[in-house]
Amino acid sequence: MNKLLAILEKLRAYYSGLKPRERAFVLAGAASLALFVLIFSLTGPKKKPPSSKNRILQLYERREQFNQTAEQYKSIKALLDQIDGRLKSRPADFDLYAQVNGAVNAVGVKSFIIKMDPGQSQDNDYLDEDYIDLSLQRVDLVSLVRFMEQTEKLAGLVKIDNLSVKTRFDQSNTLDVIMRISAYKSKEAGPRPKEQPQPRPEQELIPGGAR
Repeated sequence: MNKLLAILEKLRAYYSGLKPRERAFVLAGAASLALFVLIFSLTGPKKKPPSSKNRILQLYERREQFNQTAEQYKSIKALLDQIDGRLKSRPADFDLYAQVNGAVNAVGVKSFIIKMDPGQSQDNDYLDEDYIDLSLQRVDLVSLVRFMEQTEKLAGLVKIDNLSVKTRFDQSNTLDVIMRISAYKSKEAGPRPKEQPQPRPEQELIPGGAR
C-alpha cells in the first residue's frame, strides 16, 4: 500500500510540474486510453465454456459416428466371411476349363463360341487366379443370361469380369459378347509379403563439386 501511495505522489508531483498545455495532452491521452479499455471490455471476444447442452450434442454426434463405423465393419466382415466360405467350398481337383465347358454344353451355347482361352495369374497378394477369356458371336440374350447364371453357380469363388456386350448390325436380336471368367483360390504359401522400399543409395561425391 505504501508503494502505491508513493507512486501516486510521484505522479501528482509530475503532473503539477507540467505546463497547462502539457497537462491537456496528458489528460487527453489518459481519457483515450480509458475509453479504449472500456470499449474492448464490452466488445472484445469472450471465451465461453461449452454448455451442458453442447456437450450432450457432441456426445450424441460421437455415438452416431461410432455406430456408423460399427455398421460398416459388420458389412465388410460379412462380405469377407462370404468370400472365405466360397473359397473353402472349392474342390481340391477343381478345373475351371472343364467346369465352364460343362456349363457351355448344359446351356447349349457351344455353337456361338469363337474363342475359349485359359490362363493363370498370380499378381494378387492373397489369391491365385485361373481364368478363361471367352468370346461369343450371334448369341441370343436368353441363352447368354442362362449361361452366365450357370457359370456363377460353379463351386468355389467364380466371377465374370470384363464383360462387353454389343448388338450386331446384321442381326439386331443377337449379341457379340466378350468376357473373362475367373476362379480364385487362396495362395498355398499364404499371403505374399509386402516388398519393403529399398533405401536410396547415397549419391557419390564428384571431385570438384557437382555441376
